Amino acid sequence: MIARLTATALDHWWELDGYAAAHNLPELGELPLPRFLAFVYYMLTRNLDENELAKLRARLWRPPPGEVVTDPRSPWAPQNEAAAFAAFKAQATGTVRPSQSRPK
Repeated sequence: MIARLTATALDHWWELDGYAAAHNLPELGELPLPRFLAFVYYMLTRNLDENELAKLRARLWRPPPGEVVTDPRSPWAPQNEAAAFAAFKAQATGTVRPSQSRPK
C-alpha cells in the first residue's frame, strides 16, 4: 500500500503540492511518512462514494502484479496485510489496541 500511495503521489505531485500550497500546509517533502501517506490517501478518497472507495482500497491492497499469494507468511496474505495496517495505524496515531499492549 505504501508503494502504491507513494507512486500515486509522484504521478500527481503538482496537484498535491499545489493543493498543499494553496491551503497553507507544510512542504510535502518535510512531512513525516505517516502524515504524508495520510494526506495522499485523503486526497485520493475525499470525493469518493462508498463503492468507489471499496474499489480503491482493493487496488491499493492487492499483491503486486503477477504475484499469487499461497504462503500465509507472505506480506500479501490477508491476515498479514491486516496486521501491517494495524501496526502502521498504531504507529501513525500513537495508539495501541488493548490486545497489543504489553503485559506488566
